[in-house]
Amino acid sequence: MAHQNILILEDHPELCAQIRQILVKAGYQVQVAATGADAVATARRHAFDLLVADIYLPDFSGIEAFQRIRTYRPDLAGIVITGYSTWEMAMDALRVGFVGFLVKPFVPEQLVAAVVSALEQEKLRRENARLNALVPLYELSRAFIGTVELNELLDRIVTTAQQETKAEVVSLMLLDEDRRELGIAAATGLAPDVIERQKRVLGSGIAGHVAETGQPVMIAEGMTLDPAIRKMLTGRSEIVSAISLPITSRGQVIGVLNLSRMRGGESFTPGDLELATVLASQAAISIDNARLFKQLRLLSDMSQWLARSMDLNEAVEAIVSGPLQLVGARGAALWLIEGEIELKMVKQQGLEDLELPKLAREQIAEGFSADRSGGWLTIPLRHGDKDLGALTIRTFTPKPPSEERLGLLRTLAHAASAIVETHRLRARESTAFREVDRAVRSNLSVRQQIEHLLEQMLNACEAECGAIFLWEPERDRLDMWVTCGRPVREDWARVIIHEGRAGFLTDEQVGAEVAMGAPMRVGGRIEGAVVLTRGAPRGRFAARQLDLLSTLTSSAALIVRNTQLYARSEEAAIAEERTRIAREIHDGLAQDLSFLVLKASAAQKLLGRGEEKQLVRELREISDQLRQDAREVRRVIFALRPLDIEALGFLPALEKFVKEFAQANDIETEFAVEGDVSHLSPKLETALFRLTQEALNNIRKHARAKHASVRLERNDGGNARLGVQDDGCGFEVEKALQAARTRGSVGLVQMRERAERAGGTFKITSSPNAGTCIEVELPVREL
Repeated sequence: MAHQNILILEDHPELCAQIRQILVKAGYQVQVAATGADAVATARRHAFDLLVADIYLPDFSGIEAFQRIRTYRPDLAGIVITGYSTWEMAMDALRVGFVGFLVKPFVPEQLVAAVVSALEQEKLRRENARLNALVPLYELSRAFIGTVELNELLDRIVTTAQQETKAEVVSLMLLDEDRRELGIAAATGLAPDVIERQKRVLGSGIAGHVAETGQPVMIAEGMTLDPAIRKMLTGRSEIVSAISLPITSRGQVIGVLNLSRMRGGESFTPGDLELATVLASQAAISIDNARLFKQLRLLSDMSQWLARSMDLNEAVEAIVSGPLQLVGARGAALWLIEGEIELKMVKQQGLEDLELPKLAREQIAEGFSADRSGGWLTIPLRHGDKDLGALTIRTFTPKPPSEERLGLLRTLAHAASAIVETHRLRARESTAFREVDRAVRSNLSVRQQIEHLLEQMLNACEAECGAIFLWEPERDRLDMWVTCGRPVREDWARVIIHEGRAGFLTDEQVGAEVAMGAPMRVGGRIEGAVVLTRGAPRGRFAARQLDLLSTLTSSAALIVRNTQLYARSEEAAIAEERTRIAREIHDGLAQDLSFLVLKASAAQKLLGRGEEKQLVRELREISDQLRQDAREVRRVIFALRPLDIEALGFLPALEKFVKEFAQANDIETEFAVEGDVSHLSPKLETALFRLTQEALNNIRKHARAKHASVRLERNDGGNARLGVQDDGCGFEVEKALQAARTRGSVGLVQMRERAERAGGTFKITSSPNAGTCIEVELPVREL
C-alpha cells in the first residue's frame, strides 16, 4: 500500500484536505490538484495508481481530465466524487473507465473502501491485459462494462462464454448473501424448469464447493480429480468436461461461472481454463459495476422520493422501506427522539410478527451496532452533532452484512437524517408563524404578545435563552422588555442595532458563535433588537435559524409599532371625544344654565314687587327648563357610559340603544338588519355604534322629526352599510356644513372623519322640509 500513489483532483480546499488526510492515514502516498490542467501536468511528471476526481472543475470536468491522463497513463484507475448525481453523469463516468462513484457527503469508511476496490479492480485489469493472447476477449469485456442493466449483462456474459469456449451448457450462478445459497441468474443450454429449481447451498455440489473455497475446478479427460469432486459427479455421466470458476469482487465470492461439454465433444484445455478465468474476472467487474449502478439508481430514486415528501409522515414511509429495497432486508423500524430524551418507535415494516429489541438512547450515541445472534442492526440517525433517532434493521441471517451493504445503509441513514431534520425544522417554523399570528390576533396585552413571540422564537430556533430589547435612539437607551432563561448581554443587542442587520455573535470566553440577533426594524426605523443564546456544547446556530429569527423579529417590530400607533390614536380619540362633549355642554347645558340664572334673578325681583301671577309664570318656565336640562344630562351620561356591546353583543346592544332613543325622545324609530352582520371585527362594531349614536343625536337636536329609521346591512361587496333617515325639517347640506365649520360644531364633520378614518365613505342627502338621509359604507376587511 505504501507504494500506491493517489492523485486527488478537487477544487474545494477543505474537502480536498479532508480526503487527503483520510487517505494518508490509510497509508497511501497522496498528491493534490485544484484544476484539471494542474492534474494533467502533475500526472505527466509522476506516476499514479488512482485518480480521485470531482466532476465540476474551474477549467474542465474531472471526466475529461481522467481521459487526458489515461492517454499516457493507461493503467490509471479512477473514482468519481460529486454532490450532484445524475444518470447521465454516472453513465459517462463508467463509460470512460471510472470504477468507483461516491456521492458527497461520504464517510471516511466509504472513501477508503472505494479506493481499495478501485485499486484492486485496476490490478485485475492490468493482469488480464498482460495476457496478449486474450486481447480480443478483453474487447468483449468492455462491452460487459458498458452494460448497466444487470439481467442484460448476465445474459451477455453466458452468451459470450459459450461462444468463446465452445461450451454446450453455460450457467452463471449468483450468491444470495442472506440465504447463503447459489441460484442460476442466467444460463444457455438448460431447460427453463432446471434454471428455476437449481439451487446450491454453499459447500453443496461443485458450484457450492467453488463458492465456498474460492478455487476453480476443471474436469477433463486424463485429469486426476479429488475424491470429493469425483463423488459430486456421480450420476452426471452425460458431462465429458466442465469448468467451474468463482466470480470474485473485492476479495469476496459473489457467484460461480459453470461451463460444460457433453459426451461426444472434446474436453476443455488449460487454454480454455485461462480464457474462462479472464472472462470470470471481467464478469466480476461488470457485475459489480451493474450492481453499483443499480444501487445508485435506487439511492437516487429514494433520495428524490425523500426530497419530494410533503411532510414527516410521508418521509418516514420512504425511510422505513429503504432497507428492504436497498439490501433486501426482512424488515425495518424507525425510532425518533421526541423532546430531549424520549426515544419513540414511529414506524415499522416487515417486523409485525417479531419482537423488536429494546433500543436505548445510549445505543444511538455509540453508533452502528449489530446483534450477534439475532440478525438485528442498529444504524443511528444524526444531523451534525445532533442525535435524531435510529434505524433498526432485521436481516434474514445472523451473519453481519457486507461492507458494501453497510455503506448503502449508512448513506440511506445520512439522507434520512437530513430529511427528518428538515421536516422538523419546517414544522417548528410553521408552528412559530401560526402562534405568532394567533398572538397578534388575540386580546392579549402587548407584553403578553411579545412574551409569547419570544417563546416561539426560542422553540423554533432551538435556543435556550433570549431577550427582546427596546431602543430609544434619542437617549441611546436600551430597555430589556421581556426575557427568558439566563440574562442576555446588553452589548450584544447594541452590536445588532449598530450594524442594522441580523448576525451571529461570538462569545470570546468560549470562542464559539453561541448567540445570534436581529434588529426589530419597521421601514427605515429600528425599534430594538432580539438576541437568542444557547450553551456552547450545543454548537453554533445555523444560517436557516438566523433567517427564521429575522422573519419573526419583523413581527415583533410590527407589534411594537402598532402598539405605539394605537396608543396615539387612542389619545387622539379621547381628546376628540372630550372636545365634542365640551362643545355640546357649551352649546346646550351651559347656555341653559345661564338662562336659568337670569330667570331666577327675574323671579326674585317679581317676588319683591309682589307680582304673584308673573312670579308663578317665571317659576313654571324655570321648572320646564330644568326638566329639559335633566333629560339632556341623562343623555350625556348615557353617551359616556361603557357600550353594551361586550355584555349583550353588537346587534342586541344597537337595537337596545335605538329603542331607548325612541322612548326618551318620543320619536317613532324603526330598526332593520339585512344580510349577515353577526361576525364583524370589534373596531368595526364600535365605529358603527358610534355613527348611529351621532346620527340619532343630530335628529333629536335639529330635525324636529316624528319618524326615523336605522338600517344596517352587509352588501354584495362584503362591506357594512349603515343608513339613518328621518322625516324632519331638513336643511341645505352645503350651507349647514359651512356653518358647522365656522362655529366649530363637530357633529356632521366628526361623522365624516370617523367614516374616512375607517377607510369608508360618508354621504348625506337633505333639503328643506324633505327630511335627511345619512349613508355610511365601511370595508369589513380593512378593520
